[in-house]
Amino acid sequence: MRIANPRRFAKSPRFFLRRALRFAGCAIIALALSLGVSAARASSGGFFQQQVQDGKASAVNAKSAQGAASVVASGVPAADECEDGLAQDWYPCKNMSLVSVVGLSAMEGFPCSWDKDCFNDVWGWTDPVTGVEYALLGRVDGTAFVDLSVPAEPVFLGMLPKTRGSLTNTWRDIKVVNDHAVIVADAVGDHGMQVFDLTQLREVTAPPVTFEATALYDGVESAHNVVVNEEKEHAYIVGMQGFQKSPPGFSCGLGAHILDMSDPAKPEFAGCYNPSVGRGYTHDSQCVRYRGPDAKYVGKDLCFSLDEEGGAITDVTDPASPREISVFRYPNTQYAHQGWLTEDHRYLFANDELDEASGSPWTRTLVFDVRELEDPVRMGHWYGPTEAIDHNLYVHEGRLYESNYAAGLRIMDISYEDSLSIDDIEEVAYFDTSPSTDKPFFLGHWSNYPFFESGIVLASDMASGLFVLAPSWSEYATSAESEELPAEIALSANYPNPFNPETTIRYALPQSDRVRLAIYDMLGHEVAVLVDGVQSAGRHEARFDGADLPSGSYVYRLQVGEEIASRTMTLVK
Repeated sequence: MRIANPRRFAKSPRFFLRRALRFAGCAIIALALSLGVSAARASSGGFFQQQVQDGKASAVNAKSAQGAASVVASGVPAADECEDGLAQDWYPCKNMSLVSVVGLSAMEGFPCSWDKDCFNDVWGWTDPVTGVEYALLGRVDGTAFVDLSVPAEPVFLGMLPKTRGSLTNTWRDIKVVNDHAVIVADAVGDHGMQVFDLTQLREVTAPPVTFEATALYDGVESAHNVVVNEEKEHAYIVGMQGFQKSPPGFSCGLGAHILDMSDPAKPEFAGCYNPSVGRGYTHDSQCVRYRGPDAKYVGKDLCFSLDEEGGAITDVTDPASPREISVFRYPNTQYAHQGWLTEDHRYLFANDELDEASGSPWTRTLVFDVRELEDPVRMGHWYGPTEAIDHNLYVHEGRLYESNYAAGLRIMDISYEDSLSIDDIEEVAYFDTSPSTDKPFFLGHWSNYPFFESGIVLASDMASGLFVLAPSWSEYATSAESEELPAEIALSANYPNPFNPETTIRYALPQSDRVRLAIYDMLGHEVAVLVDGVQSAGRHEARFDGADLPSGSYVYRLQVGEEIASRTMTLVK
């Protein structure tokens, strides 16, 4: 494990020292309960904001800081740290290795501009030309960019400072659309939405540098989150606070403020919507080009929002005239925070940020059946193994990646064949960036990004910065542990299945050989060739897109040398 350095060398790893949070975390929970704080006021952009400003943000103890320092100084090989339930004899872990850490000591010349925790959100971007993966790490005073072309030796490239004149504060949110980062900040005054051309990162030759925004959308002031639909080329600013501009005829409130990002350097107002839930405030959302089982809406652009007191599904195909399809609720609602769809758009996983501090004995993850969009059904909830507060969660390739503050990143297997059963959900991996406690305090791990093709996962920690992690099943971990090669050729079941229109096919090779992976219809006609060439030993995967094919069953056939294996999958449109 190595610590990022601007020049890949220079300062010793011993310079890294975990920044401690300043005050006792129990004050947050105790104060919330004693004052009876309402859910509408108690969001991470409301209640927690007040606690931080009151100087009551949670603390880790001196032992925690010493533990982090020893981790940094150890300099052990990458992707080989989770042993006997601990990484570096300090971080609790399971099936998850620590590859590298990027903290303040790596950000030479960019000290944090206040005395509280410095870090918050994280997102990722893969350069479509070079294939290099980058981390986009939120700070209280701007956005840091990290080159992950060698994950064990990350390079801090520089930082985009917050908008001039805006305040320094806890919340920043980052997404990517059209190879541009879009960035908002909450409770900071007149910040707007920054737009940053990420292709600039490939041109950095002498890091670190101070970047400038490519564009600034000033139609809003502060906002808690920004959401994107990359297929639609739209951004949705949510968690609105303060002033916002809109053309005559639009009544924009606390819901999504929609921007056309087809020309990212010139964001244009496209519309807005206000959910009917609660006071109409959207805290977070996922907006997609719908490909689920509800035929009435296939191909439309939909937003699945969490709105403090519940959630809403809204058709935003015409952003100038959105239409709310339905709302969904659940018992013991404290603060409906954020959610993410399964990749086949059949189910929605969501979190309530305050229920763990208000009676839920364990971390509660909510599950909704949204196969019929006009009648979403609450399936129930899944309890995690700790008391920690759940924050952002994302779904990728049959796994749920959930950021649980004091309990770190938790990963659940949510895969299924015909339908999802909550009873079958199982925690399969975790990595705790804040080992001192698992109590429901606002400290530690903020967010994660699990979508890189390399398989590495990003995790941000409020005090320590960026953790680069490798799950045991990732391509990165496989290549780092070449002694664990598969013993024989194996062709796994595709996921998801049924699918629409994309699915992933995984297979394993015990040795280097010529590989051909092809797709056939039930009449034996070859409809696609995914792989045709020599591949190295190890585990591989290929994506299949059936967008141009009719619904039905298909056979995927793997030929390795003289050996052949095949399976059946179903495309449902």
